[in-house]
Amino acid sequence: TYYMQLEERVGFDGPADIAESMGVRRADGSPLQRVPSFTLGTNEITPLAMAGAMATYAAHGRYCTAFGIVSVGRAHRPETRPQCTQVLDRRVADTVTRVLSGVIDKGTGSNAAVPGDAAGKTGTVQDFSAAWFVGYTPRYAAAVWMGDPRGGFGHPLVDVRVGGRTYHHVYGGDVPAQVWSDL
Repeated sequence: TYYMQLEERVGFDGPADIAESMGVRRADGSPLQRVPSFTLGTNEITPLAMAGAMATYAAHGRYCTAFGIVSVGRAHRPETRPQCTQVLDRRVADTVTRVLSGVIDKGTGSNAAVPGDAAGKTGTVQDFSAAWFVGYTPRYAAAVWMGDPRGGFGHPLVDVRVGGRTYHHVYGGDVPAQVWSDL
């Protein structure tokens, strides 16, 4: 609820503009919807876009075009060097990193703990229709999305069995954070 209170004070246009400068667009490529529920995650965003945004914080506010991993040890790199731009003041990006480090150190993302510095954010979609963990270290950024491709509201993440354990409700700090820490 803190982020909703913050949005009420600053509006959603500025944060949406910043997100877009960090490569975040809707999954269909269109601009972000600027609606009162923006902060709650009403836009459908790809994991690659979220990882790219997190990499911007890791790079002290410098955004570079994100690329996906094709297989372990082989990246799908662009044929040309990615364009990089300073989109956030370094002090702002580093402050975000300090805040998001707390998510792993003492918050809902403790399952994402890795040796060394890491920061991230958990996310659980309404009615457990999907769950996320998006995070970064000084060397990499990655996003883990978990949900049913048939549609999360029709097939929520309830009574999910993973690795011999049953999760009655899957939160972003559960399986997605554990997967992220194994990357």
